[in-house]
Amino acid sequence: MTVVAYFSNHPKNHPLMNFLVILWVITKLIITSIMMYTEYRYILFMLGVNFVDEQKVDELFTTEDIEKNKIVAALAYILFFLPFVVCPDSSFGKFHANQGLLLLIAGVVGSVVLGIITIIGWIILPIFSLLILLMGILGLVGALNGKAKELPVIGKYKIIK
Repeated sequence: MTVVAYFSNHPKNHPLMNFLVILWVITKLIITSIMMYTEYRYILFMLGVNFVDEQKVDELFTTEDIEKNKIVAALAYILFFLPFVVCPDSSFGKFHANQGLLLLIAGVVGSVVLGIITIIGWIILPIFSLLILLMGILGLVGALNGKAKELPVIGKYKIIK
């Protein structure tokens, strides 16, 4: 007899147990989705489909541009428009401004959607916020190190050209 069957047939259906079962199902769905996504990308990679351009992203910027605008590019994850004010001709700054804008949009949209969804959204919202924070730190550290690596999941989209 499973946990779900026991508590759904139990005369005193406990709300905490229902909550834990729902949380378990959501976690299982998320893990399964991630596994399917990575298997899908691996199969396509084995078939010869590349998700990253042959030319590395780091090779698109000059060393002078990177060294001159590292700090401004890193601050783009806090204020995405800062590179347009301080160094409008820097392609390195524009790259990180795009990444910062994508992070801002993902954070606002995700927070609004998860805030509207009752109970489950409220549970997932702190985890989502931590993921957004970690992606921001990842981008900030990458910019300070002179790297132009796209953020996971959202980094492939280009809003700012």
